[in-house]
Amino acid sequence: MRTAAREQISPYQLIALLFFVRLVPRTLVCPTTMTVPRTQDLWLADAVSALLAVGFVFVLSRLGQLQPDRSIVQYTEDLLGRPVGLVVGTLLAAYFFFVGVYTARMLGEAFNMSIMPHTPNLVFIAALTLLAANAARSGLEVVARTGEFLFPLILLVLLLLLVLPLDQVDSTRFLPLLRDGLGRVIPATSIEFMFYLEFVIIGLLAPHLRVPEKAARFTVLFTAANGLMMTAMCLVMVGIFGPTLDTLGIQAFLLARMIRVGEFFERVEVVLLASWVLSTGVKIALIIWAFCATVRQTLNLYRWRHLPYVTAALLIACSQLFFDDVVHMGRLLAEPWTVTSVTFILGLTALLWIAQLVRGGGDAD
Repeated sequence: MRTAAREQISPYQLIALLFFVRLVPRTLVCPTTMTVPRTQDLWLADAVSALLAVGFVFVLSRLGQLQPDRSIVQYTEDLLGRPVGLVVGTLLAAYFFFVGVYTARMLGEAFNMSIMPHTPNLVFIAALTLLAANAARSGLEVVARTGEFLFPLILLVLLLLLVLPLDQVDSTRFLPLLRDGLGRVIPATSIEFMFYLEFVIIGLLAPHLRVPEKAARFTVLFTAANGLMMTAMCLVMVGIFGPTLDTLGIQAFLLARMIRVGEFFERVEVVLLASWVLSTGVKIALIIWAFCATVRQTLNLYRWRHLPYVTAALLIACSQLFFDDVVHMGRLLAEPWTVTSVTFILGLTALLWIAQLVRGGGDAD
């Protein structure tokens, strides 16, 4: 049964949190362009990965509905047993931790590449991560309310980023399409889909939803809409930057710099910088909460309030230790991490679905 002490979030807050989860890797340092030799095909990777993500989110949400008031850590233990549940919980915690590490490093690199090249990225990472840890320590409701408040503002910035530079789009930069075949787009599709797999956090958020029976509908619709938006953003970037897109590390920032309306509306990249900080702060706070929740549920901890600050300290240290520079980070995300995360998350989801079918029979239909 749902306990009175359990934190609750609304469907709107859930959508807002998922929005920030997917937005951050698109608007900061995006490694996808490194894997596509012909950038005119890049938008196809966004479209195909979004379709795959819809199916993934539907299965994940249905699993949550079939195990009401149980997180993915808890119903993994119910379906597969305590030993397997302990292993899966440990791997999930490691997964969320690494997501937090590269998210924090992306922010630091984005600021170095945009406006502060001589300031150590550790300064930006440490300041934001510690603030995010404080929000995570206050609980999911605080993080959700922050996301709820910022969601329409950041969404407006993103829409302006898409609409205002449309007059500079050159349609010839979309051709020729698939000249080298669909196989050359698969690596980029895998990377984009890898970022969508961060939606596995739905498995932790669903038990806190006030109307858990509507989780599948809300999350699937949002994933489809988000996929359309990410694809549209990619189309705009390809239409403006063309073949030079794969040489640009912070495409969204450069896109914002090109926006000018008349003689009075320009320099909107400052607004984008603020959006970077706010959206990344919400995501890191959510990831820290998810890591702590996974550890707490896996080990059955009752006292966990110290974990967010310890987690933040480890995130800051590992963000410096794991990556030599932005190129190394991009290559690591594009190759070994994509294969590892796709294999683990999809394998876990399939295993849980099969276990639910075996145990629940027709209940999973």
